Amino acid sequence: MKKILLIGSTGSIGQATIEVVKHLPQELKLVAICARSYSETLLNQIKELEPVYTIVTDPTGQKRLQAEGLDIRDSGMLLELVRSDRIDTIVFAKSGIELVEVIFEAIKQKKRICLATKEIIVGFGELINRELDRHQAELLPIDSEHVALHQCLDRRRLSDIKRVILTASGGPFFGRRDLSQVTPKEALKHPVWSMGKKITIDSATLFNKGLEMIEAHFLYRLPPEKIEVIIHPQSIVHSLVEFTDNSILAQLSNPDMRLPIQYALLYPERVRSLVEPIDLARIKTLTFHQPDYESFPALNLARKAIVEGGTMPAVLVSADETAVDFFIRGKITFVQIAEVIRKTLAIHKKIEDPDLDDIRSAMDWAKGFVREECSSLS
Repeated sequence: MKKILLIGSTGSIGQATIEVVKHLPQELKLVAICARSYSETLLNQIKELEPVYTIVTDPTGQKRLQAEGLDIRDSGMLLELVRSDRIDTIVFAKSGIELVEVIFEAIKQKKRICLATKEIIVGFGELINRELDRHQAELLPIDSEHVALHQCLDRRRLSDIKRVILTASGGPFFGRRDLSQVTPKEALKHPVWSMGKKITIDSATLFNKGLEMIEAHFLYRLPPEKIEVIIHPQSIVHSLVEFTDNSILAQLSNPDMRLPIQYALLYPERVRSLVEPIDLARIKTLTFHQPDYESFPALNLARKAIVEGGTMPAVLVSADETAVDFFIRGKITFVQIAEVIRKTLAIHKKIEDPDLDDIRSAMDWAKGFVREECSSLS
């Protein structure tokens, strides 16, 4: 039985993880949950799940829950659990990089890491790979496209891979050329997935897919010329792998995050899932389209960050996060998101072979630079 620490229990991935755990009580046990602050969702999770440990990283949230008579631990408990045999699996469903040390400690302790946080792989991928190799640890992504790639690439020689193809739904603006008047309300209406605001905007700009290109580079040690994106509005085919003999493998499933979560938790085992099976006769048609690189420059910017290397991927992900926040607040336009990020990458003086502090400094610099740029545009 897997003994799980769930970091980010109140978000959409966290809640989906809980559904999977409840569905498979013989295979999975939720030992500890962690959230940033107090919420009714967290309170209900504590009462329903009765985890052995509940961790809240915000002191105000800790005190509020403790005032209700609950045993709440602070963030120091995370490293204590990771270093113990009380847990063997970590689901990292929290956005941001604040707890990145927990990831590195989990690698050292050879825990199974199920990672849903793009910022960590994109920003720290080179360092993470170095530590994974050093400690012979395992990290599995929680992401429909990368779980699809993992299945298609499983136990295959990288020399046999001609290219991998990540699919993108195209977001709410697929086929639209003029994006100058796009509002945050429009951009937050994703046609397929129900997600948080930031990732929904990233899906609209295709920066989400750009970040996944960088993830593929680090997760599967692939050069940028072997990573491509194709628009697939039905979101049934999640990724494809083409081999040197020109044969292609693809992974298909209904769009439901509970399946990649279950895969990451139980790999290499397969058991029943909560996800409805595909009825191909009902679907009838699956369509594919080339991306519009001019209207959606995110993909080329992501490729540039991979080619440049060093601190460039970290700067891109940090700049994107900051620019998206300004867009959501109505301070910049939709097209200015990419414009600001392009300028940030052009000005940044990258550091080759960065350490943890170098990456953090580069990300902080990018945030500051983008704030100044966006403020001057508002």
